[in-house]
Amino acid sequence: MYQISKNIVIFVIILIIEAQLKMSNKKLNYHIKLFYGFFIFSLLIISNLPLKSENTYYKFYEPINNPESLSYIDSINLFPQKFASGVGCGSKNDPDNPGWKIIADDTGSGVITHIWTQYFQLPDSSFFFKLIIDGELILQMPMEEFFGNNHGLLRFPFYNKYSGCYVSDIQIPYKKSFKISVKRINPAECNLFWAVQWKPLPDYLVHNSFITPDTSYNNSLKSAEEAFKLGEPKIKYQKPYYSDSYLAPGDTAVLANITEPGIINGFYITINEDLANDNNNLQLLFFWDGSPYPAVDVPLIDFFGLGEGNNNLNSFFIKSNSKESWYSTFPMPFRESAVMKIVNNSKNSVPIHSSSAVDHKKIDINKYGYFYAQETKSYPTKISIFHPVAHIKGKGRYVGTFLYVHDNKRGPSFLEGDALFLPDSNNNNFIHYFGTEDYFNGGWYFREGSYMAPFSGCQRNWSMLYRYHALDGIDFNSTMDVDFQHGFNIDFNCNYRTVAFYYKQWTPFWVDHDTILLGSTVQISGSGYQPNENIACKLNSKELSYIQANSDGRFSINAKIPSDLKDGAYYLNVNGTQKPEQLFIIKEPIIQLMKDSVNQQFRWQDSLLVNGYCFKPNTGILLKMNNLELVEKPKTDNNGSFSAYIHIPWIKEGFYNLIATDNSNQIISDSQIEITRKLNFEFEELPIIKTDGIYSCNYNGIGDKLNLNNWSRAFNLLFSPWNLGESITFNIVLPVSDTFRVNLFYGKNNHFGIYSVFIDGRYCMDIDCYSNYNKIYPQRSDSLQLFVSFIEKGEHTIQFICTSNNSKSTGLNLVLDNIEFIPVTQFRELNDTLIIDKSSTNHFSIYQNPVNTFDKYLNVILPEYLTENTYYVLSLYDYLGNLITNLFSDYYIKGVIRTELPRLSASVYFCVLKIYRKDKIEIQSLPLIVND
Repeated sequence: MYQISKNIVIFVIILIIEAQLKMSNKKLNYHIKLFYGFFIFSLLIISNLPLKSENTYYKFYEPINNPESLSYIDSINLFPQKFASGVGCGSKNDPDNPGWKIIADDTGSGVITHIWTQYFQLPDSSFFFKLIIDGELILQMPMEEFFGNNHGLLRFPFYNKYSGCYVSDIQIPYKKSFKISVKRINPAECNLFWAVQWKPLPDYLVHNSFITPDTSYNNSLKSAEEAFKLGEPKIKYQKPYYSDSYLAPGDTAVLANITEPGIINGFYITINEDLANDNNNLQLLFFWDGSPYPAVDVPLIDFFGLGEGNNNLNSFFIKSNSKESWYSTFPMPFRESAVMKIVNNSKNSVPIHSSSAVDHKKIDINKYGYFYAQETKSYPTKISIFHPVAHIKGKGRYVGTFLYVHDNKRGPSFLEGDALFLPDSNNNNFIHYFGTEDYFNGGWYFREGSYMAPFSGCQRNWSMLYRYHALDGIDFNSTMDVDFQHGFNIDFNCNYRTVAFYYKQWTPFWVDHDTILLGSTVQISGSGYQPNENIACKLNSKELSYIQANSDGRFSINAKIPSDLKDGAYYLNVNGTQKPEQLFIIKEPIIQLMKDSVNQQFRWQDSLLVNGYCFKPNTGILLKMNNLELVEKPKTDNNGSFSAYIHIPWIKEGFYNLIATDNSNQIISDSQIEITRKLNFEFEELPIIKTDGIYSCNYNGIGDKLNLNNWSRAFNLLFSPWNLGESITFNIVLPVSDTFRVNLFYGKNNHFGIYSVFIDGRYCMDIDCYSNYNKIYPQRSDSLQLFVSFIEKGEHTIQFICTSNNSKSTGLNLVLDNIEFIPVTQFRELNDTLIIDKSSTNHFSIYQNPVNTFDKYLNVILPEYLTENTYYVLSLYDYLGNLITNLFSDYYIKGVIRTELPRLSASVYFCVLKIYRKDKIEIQSLPLIVND
């Protein structure tokens, strides 16, 4: 499309050479030979030059004027972005303009794709902007004029003042260089934030400089402006596909089943308004070209921007109105087939009408990417851990993000987190927005309120934010990592949901599982090949198998993994195309603990995700922690894999091995689980049920590095009362009843107050938080023991009331770090089986079915050798050794005793069987773990 194909030139050269060879037997004079040589040499030179035509330059506004180009990810369109952002008055001095600071610049050719700036509590005229293209000054004026007025090609609507900021998506080409500089009238007052994005391009793709744009550039811009004002792209509607369904709970409806190549230019759906927000339980699933894995897997209302009860979304690619209809104009190309489904996971029947408009034409798989929509959740976000928006492998373009913040009760502070984009793991292309609202084209918490613009917006109290990269798509060739921070320093607890929109080339084949046992088989399938094409499959350079595609261009084969391979990671290649994700070859089954990087220790009822691979297919798995059988008993799938969440029981502290067995293999996990009975609560994570003053979370790892090590998780909570008598109250839920030693950790500084501490309304003590420490970060106190007492499981309150302050203190602040509840009781050993008569080879046992869960009945298997003078007592003790009740007592019974247990609270108990004989006593105990 952009330059004459070299293949044609080379073909012509070959024909000439062949003709010359045929004439070689004839006598040619010197001049003719010279002419042939010169002609061939000229063609060789021409074939290596980018020959220009009307279509050879980069089409700056094509994603708006021709929306399907958003999915073009061929070599001409796919170039890495560059990004500059900062705070203040510029990152470096402008050597050509004394007193000016450069905020972004580049040499060579390319195009500026996005400019964003914001300021605070300063007049617009405090800042002057200067734009220089190819060494020539384009604009120099105060910021409000620079962004707010029309300047020929720099004109509305691509220059806009949004909520608290200015945004430009004008595509500004440059042939030699560009520079954006800023000057503050009063250099002592610098409160400017900026972000500039640009795309370096080869010179031959930049048709003209912005200084001398040609007619085609002007026409393209004018057409894009019309579409921008209209609020949606100009799209081609051709063959429609309709669907009417009445979906019962649990059912799946096929919205479209398309079996010809083409591009879905419009997807339209209507649904009963009352059911649209039915717990987000209607799931969209889109499959491209026979793949069994959905490229779109998103709840319906999240896909259409209604996930937090918003009434509508009026954006460029998606429009929705909960009272009428919803539709998407994202182009969705496919080379042979598309299947669009919706799953009803709700409890209600749902009537659905949909239509899909398809432009049927042949799709070049080397040119287009497939459309993806991917949702991730952090419920809640975790301190010091980014929210993962998308982590993509392959080649493609990132084109948009939706962020939903659910049930936010703590205001806009989550917006302090940064938005991070890392294409191809290359830090030179790292994109870093200083604040979430900056990325969503706002400023200062959207101080001018909610707004909806074609490319970005913020709805209803920050509950839903969106941005499209229509003209500044972020390209990647191998990987893309997108993460959002939350709060001031990844320290805000709230519920995040994000939907990432992107295009990606994928391999036209797939495997049924990616962790494979040596010597076993993996199913490899594919589509879109030539009819009867020979298919060669390889692991790295190791040949696996050959097969022939069928008449539809599809194939499927069960390929055996050679036993002589080494275990490790391999890339699968089919006919020279490599799968981006690796396959893992292992020698024996494995189990993996998917452990949170923050929680290295586990406590009662903590959940731990366990994955197992290469066990027997369709087999029950027994999980143990050392010798203790767990409640969870997963079953493997057809590939011998399983996934299960185990819940930590109330057991003795220490290190445990997780063991999984399918009765043929007993596999021990590659890492131990550390169990602690200490219950630790971080104040910055606890729910606040009442407060009079203001509070915030603080990160303590900046500057004084010791703080990072001393403070629990490097975070704390700051409470600032206005007056004496004001308080803050937290809610804590204890999962068990026990006797606890309660320890408090807080901050000390020269402007802190004196507080009375109450637990469940009961006075504990006063704490004086004053010290002569006067640095910006407080000192962390030593452990302060509040009391030792028996506490029932359930909800409890901890209240801090400001009563006074030290005479030397300059303030009333309170910093709280964490509070510990440490059980002071000791566990008996779980394997304390005692048989006094050690000479006996007969054994008896006590068991429950199922193990490690509360059952109303207990079964006792008695030995056969006992006489009628034998007396039995079966007793129930708590883990302190206190007798609860005698369950059973009698003389001379053989076989199985089945006795009923009383209702027990969650804890560990011991059933003790005593057998009294003439000259000895035999005792055996069974640990009994009761979960709620």
